[in-house]
Amino acid sequence: MSWSTGAATCCSVTTSGNDAQPPAPAFSAAQYDRLAPLYTIASVRASVWIIPAFHAPIDSGIRGGHDDPMGFDLAAFARSLERLLDALKTQAAAQALRAP
Repeated sequence: MSWSTGAATCCSVTTSGNDAQPPAPAFSAAQYDRLAPLYTIASVRASVWIIPAFHAPIDSGIRGGHDDPMGFDLAAFARSLERLLDALKTQAAAQALRAP
């Protein structure tokens, strides 16, 4: 299965038919890189860094509750977020130098 935005494909997921085991890796670098700006925008709108929540802890008391996202690598997401924030800081610094 793949998802597209415009003409560019953003990611691809191959399913093995076993919902108990996520694919390895479960998420691609491109998926984490696309999630980082969404997370940043949501946090800016909330005026505070929001705390990511996964279904597993939230649904733990619900029979048949979800356990996704399985295989989410928080460290990989943090690296994508750090790259984005570094790029934004660099861009802001460059704009400050150009300001009259």
